[in-house]
Amino acid sequence: MGTLTRRVADDRVVSAVPPRRGKPKLPREPKTPRVVELLRKAIEWQALLDSGEASNQAAIARREGITRARVTQVMESPPPAAAGLQSINHPEHPPLASRARVT
Repeated sequence: MGTLTRRVADDRVVSAVPPRRGKPKLPREPKTPRVVELLRKAIEWQALLDSGEASNQAAIARREGITRARVTQVMESPPPAAAGLQSINHPEHPPLASRARVT
C-alpha cells in the first residue's frame, strides 16, 4: 500500500464531505396535526350553534362551503383522544406528567 501524505497547509481544515451545492433548504414550519384542526372546528361550530349565530348544521355547511354531511362527520365523531385533548389545559386537571406512576 502507498503512504498517505498531506498536501495542504497545516492550518487548513480538510473534509471528506464535499460542500453542498445551491441554496440550503429552509426548515419546514411545524404543521398542526389534522386531528387537532378537526377538534377545533367541532368546538367552534358547537359554539356557533349554542350562541345562535348558526341555526343548524346546514347553515354552518353553507358558511364554510362544505357539505352538511361533512359538518355532521366532524361534529358527531370526534377522535378518541378528543376528551384527553380538551382536558390538557383544564384548570381542574393536573398536568399529565404528575399523573404518571413512577416505578
